Amino acid sequence: YDHFVQTINFVKKQNTEEIFWLVKPHPAIKYYNEQGIIVEHINKLNCKNISLCPKNAGNIEIFNNIDYLVTTASTIALEFACFGKRPLICGKTGYSGYGFTKEPKTLKEYFINIKNLDYENILSARDKLNAQRIYYFLDNFSFQNLKSSKVLPIRENISDNKYFKALFNNSYKFTRFPA
Repeated sequence: YDHFVQTINFVKKQNTEEIFWLVKPHPAIKYYNEQGIIVEHINKLNCKNISLCPKNAGNIEIFNNIDYLVTTASTIALEFACFGKRPLICGKTGYSGYGFTKEPKTLKEYFINIKNLDYENILSARDKLNAQRIYYFLDNFSFQNLKSSKVLPIRENISDNKYFKALFNNSYKFTRFPA
């Protein structure tokens, strides 16, 4: 929530109406009965270039219509990378450090990226494939063997570099692997 508030307040202060910001609340808000918090904050901003994402819009439809994606550590960034575009993330993830995400190291660097949004966001075919491989692994294998978090409705320790490296080297044997 703090990431959202700081980011959206920073965006409003920039007063750049040529950039339109869509905000898609994380689906986990329903687990904590927090559905109205994001809506309330956006309504209080009263800013023409910041809006909630339509509830019925799917991620592929969203990805087809946006240039950049900013998030903390959500899997939507990995999905965006699978779609061929480089997301901006500000948290450590199981897919950090593989070259298909923009990862500022400091808060200052993060806000510079938000202010400028001029980094190259189209991924190479190799980076896109690496994102797809990690997504495939996380979706099909890693969650089966991880213990559940006691705090969040997620799994702990989703990063497994041994398997990711095998995926990148094509040495992990799958019966079927998406192209």
